[in-house]
Amino acid sequence: YGKAVVSTQSTGEILTKGVKRRDRSWSRDGEAVKGASRDRLTLKLSDLKASDSGVYTFTASLGDISTMSVEFTLNVLVPAKPQFKVSAVESAVNCDPGKKKKTCRLYFDIESLQGQEVNADKGRVCEWIDGEAADCVKAYFVNDRFHKVKGYPGVFVFVYTDEAGRSYTSEGVTVNLIE
Repeated sequence: YGKAVVSTQSTGEILTKGVKRRDRSWSRDGEAVKGASRDRLTLKLSDLKASDSGVYTFTASLGDISTMSVEFTLNVLVPAKPQFKVSAVESAVNCDPGKKKKTCRLYFDIESLQGQEVNADKGRVCEWIDGEAADCVKAYFVNDRFHKVKGYPGVFVFVYTDEAGRSYTSEGVTVNLIE
């Protein structure tokens, strides 16, 4: 689904000179955690899940003299599973402007990955300009496939927006004019 996004909401510093390694520790929500470096100054976490979010604390004790702690709030955001897969049926279309409806029609397939129903009103065909979808127009949904006629040269993509507002973009289709 993509990599987790991790953010910390605080930074801190503790003077650890003279603090023995065994007197340095890391905890999360009050419980000891694994992942501390050999010198226990760094906490390394991997394969994070949203459930790994929480308050992490580094504590350094100098015997009975003093104990200092610093807290870090860690938020792990995992991208949602994609709901749909969209793809162009052909990567290029040779379009005869005199026969637009027969030769200039672009077709795009859509597959529901999580059992969601396809909304026929949510598909658009857009011109792909400088890496962005532009001049989007509604595509028609017939026989489980979206389509649109484009009678001029360019690269076009299909963009489907699900009910949650997430957009899915197909690969480009090149329209070539033939005489």
